[in-house]
Amino acid sequence: MEINWLAVLATTVGYMIVGALWYGPFFQKPWMQLTGVTEELAKAGAGKAYAMMFIVALISVIVLAMFVLTVNAETFVEGMVIGFWIWLGFQATIMMNGVIFEKKPFKLYMINVGYNLVMLLISGGVLANWK
Repeated sequence: MEINWLAVLATTVGYMIVGALWYGPFFQKPWMQLTGVTEELAKAGAGKAYAMMFIVALISVIVLAMFVLTVNAETFVEGMVIGFWIWLGFQATIMMNGVIFEKKPFKLYMINVGYNLVMLLISGGVLANWK
């Protein structure tokens, strides 16, 4: 498989930027209330957390790129479709375990799974379109 590493890197950086907005100005207050994370706790070790998240995002984008290449998605919309099915089959369903068994709030699930949906749609589209 010929992975476009520049597209992977750019998409991973985008993952981080959207995540900073999603869990910052967009949903920071409800996310913190639902998780019990305080501002002090969030700031403690933030550098390490962002470094680890970059690695996690990079792995996700590489695997998504492999799916996009495997099914030969070539347009933004085709990439979004791949991102959607991966989200539905491997993110939305698995993350529901936290609601079902750990009794986590459904609103927290929606915040987290919403971020994953947005990022898989965008990432899939970019990876399919950027050849």
